[in-house]
Amino acid sequence: HDIFALRIILPSILNKDGSENVENLYNLISSIHRQWKPLRGRFKDYVSFPKPNGYRSLHTTVLGLAKHSSKEPVEIQIRTENMNDEAEYGIAAHWLYKESKGTSVNYKDTKSAEDKQRAHVEWIKSLERVSTKVGGQNDDDVLKELKIDLFEDRIFVFTPNGDVRDFPIGSTPIDFAYSVHSDLGERCFLAKASGRIVPLDYEMKNGDVMEIQTKSDGRPKLEWLSFVKTSNARNKIKNYFTNFDREQHLKDGRDILNDKLAQFGKDLLDPKFSILRNYEKRDLSLKKREDLIRQIGQGKMLPYTVIKKVFSVRELMGDEYVDEHAKEKDDVATGLQRVEPADIANVSKYIMVGNEIGLPTKIAECCSPDFGQPIVAYVTRGTAITIHKKGCKVFQAMDPARYISARWI
Repeated sequence: HDIFALRIILPSILNKDGSENVENLYNLISSIHRQWKPLRGRFKDYVSFPKPNGYRSLHTTVLGLAKHSSKEPVEIQIRTENMNDEAEYGIAAHWLYKESKGTSVNYKDTKSAEDKQRAHVEWIKSLERVSTKVGGQNDDDVLKELKIDLFEDRIFVFTPNGDVRDFPIGSTPIDFAYSVHSDLGERCFLAKASGRIVPLDYEMKNGDVMEIQTKSDGRPKLEWLSFVKTSNARNKIKNYFTNFDREQHLKDGRDILNDKLAQFGKDLLDPKFSILRNYEKRDLSLKKREDLIRQIGQGKMLPYTVIKKVFSVRELMGDEYVDEHAKEKDDVATGLQRVEPADIANVSKYIMVGNEIGLPTKIAECCSPDFGQPIVAYVTRGTAITIHKKGCKVFQAMDPARYISARWI
């Protein structure tokens, strides 16, 4: 449809509020459609609905304009000078400028080498701001997010009020919910597309009218990270689990550590967590003791690891255990003993998590690793450590801060 094409660039006219007047664009395309027959489905309004990379223009295709053939389609693009500059310089056009008496001068108008150098520096600084906004991720992550959000094909869906929102193809109701409001995303539990109930991993289609229903006690799920498409939703889900309520973390950590202390017959935590004062032979402040408890509640620290740095193994297990355990270690080192489990129903004794054996563990149902297969562990808040097969897609979508090494023994 664009073998023959015509581009019409109109002067840029600004309104009193500084916005660009686009009335002439629509007047012109209306006149063109009156004179030549437009092809159905070929009119594209990127002025009212700009592409995510900032591209704005009106596109149409008509018949009868080509003199040699009345059936030969001709594509027409109509835009202003400012819009054309953005199309020529792409995303850089928003930042490639210099200050001149309070007004912006487009990059193509900067004549001197110094001006162009300043323009490049400003553009690079803008990418740094993008990186910071994305959440301090590494360079590869930032580029990945930009590729997803700026360069993938887009779909347009509607809110129940008729507002239009655009997303990368493959986006889901969770992406939609987070685009409206973080609270809507966090409490989302049911989605409808044009009146039909759809699963939360449903891939939205062009023209869908999306409706989200929430629960007052709803909260995000880590599994959402395996199918959300937009960086906005992905970052907000990650931030939720990273910045979960501090008091809840403190409560969870206290309960988890108390359970472990009770197993060893030790006194439970008092309000000031005095038992942790002499941690690693250092006098910890109350604030640092609370931070330590929160790390347990977040799943970033194992309770047994903390207890070991307060009590010696002999204080925890007794003289008999220490002597017997030392003998077992000698036997294994000399090759005299090897565990060959007939079944792994009770897997805790056969898995080393980090450097520890016997921690409460369970096999992940999503990948069900067999004995001997490469494995990794995920610290689940308040429950057993979950063992996944290396390469498990569900595991890869979870919070990396909770990963921990594991192997069969």
